[in-house]
Amino acid sequence: MYSFTSTVRYSECDEHGNLSIVGLVNYLQDCSTFQCEELGLGLEHMRDIKIAWLLVGCLADRDRAYAPLWREDPGQYLVL
Repeated sequence: MYSFTSTVRYSECDEHGNLSIVGLVNYLQDCSTFQCEELGLGLEHMRDIKIAWLLVGCLADRDRAYAPLWREDPGQYLVL
C-alpha cells in the first residue's frame, strides 16, 4: 500500500470543514501519480511510450463521520 503525508487545506473543504468529494478525488489522483513516479512509471515514462491512464468510472462510498477535517492528515482516513 502506498501512502503520503499531507494536510487538508481550507480550499479542499466543504462548508462544514470536511474534505470535499473533489478534494478526495484529487488526493487519490495525487497518491496514484506519486506512486507511479516512484516506480519509474510516471508521466515522462508514459509520454515516452505514448500511453496514458484513463479513468472510466469510479464508485466511492464515504462515511461523513470519518471525513478528514481542515488541517488534518487525510492519510489516517484514506486507505488505497
